[in-house]
Amino acid sequence: MKTLSFLPSKVIGSLLNVFLLAVLLSCNRQQEPDQSAGSQEVMFTPPPAAAPAMEEAQSQADVSQAEPQFEQKNIRNANLRFQVADYKKSENAIQNLLKSHGAFLVSSNEARVDNSLENNFIIRVPSKNLDALLEKLTELSIYLDYKNISSEDVTTEFVDISARIKAKKAVEERYLDLLKQAKTVKDIVEVENQLRQIREEIEATQARINYINRQVAYSTINLQIYENSARQSGDHNFMIRILNALRNGWDLLLSFVVGLLYIWPFLIILALVIFILKKFIRKHPPVK
Repeated sequence: MKTLSFLPSKVIGSLLNVFLLAVLLSCNRQQEPDQSAGSQEVMFTPPPAAAPAMEEAQSQADVSQAEPQFEQKNIRNANLRFQVADYKKSENAIQNLLKSHGAFLVSSNEARVDNSLENNFIIRVPSKNLDALLEKLTELSIYLDYKNISSEDVTTEFVDISARIKAKKAVEERYLDLLKQAKTVKDIVEVENQLRQIREEIEATQARINYINRQVAYSTINLQIYENSARQSGDHNFMIRILNALRNGWDLLLSFVVGLLYIWPFLIILALVIFILKKFIRKHPPVK
């Protein structure tokens, strides 16, 4: 400080101020790279957590779109019983209704129960025509006993079976590839046995699919119609009673003859006893 004693005090103060300003500027320049580095770290922060969730949802949507869509499959059946005014006319009308609705008759069982004539029909009709045919059949009735319609949803079963048969066919293709690569007779026999077994499973599964398709395509109607004999004319009813009486009398006579055949040993013994008594009475007549 002694060497600077020749300088004025104002000059020395100015030099100190310049020195301090230079130090401050150098400090600011050293902090600027740190701040820029910090800003760069903020710019490369990881994306928000919502992005993976959106990607996962998109992938699930793609998978659902790739899966085959199956239509709803329902098996619909109906049970119907009613009384008709004229049995023969109603039977002919039923045949005409089946033809007009694309249906066909599976079986028909006619029987007389007590004082009524009945017929049980089993009908197969396209599912789309089931409701229309039931409505027309009900119009033939004079008294409706019951009308029931049932529906069974087999969509889940159909989808499950379809997936299984697809997997089995893929296994079949792999066995065919192995059969082409087999070198020894033993390998060929083993692959053929496995191939035969998987083909049997495919046929059984395919048969179930065909059955479901048939049941879905066609509905079954269990129809019962009947006509009470009490509603017939008096003369016709009287003739039926006469015929029934003759038939019952003949049945009674046959039953009596059959009953005699069952007791023929006792009849022979009874005849012998009567014969012996008559001979005894002739030899020993009663004393008067």
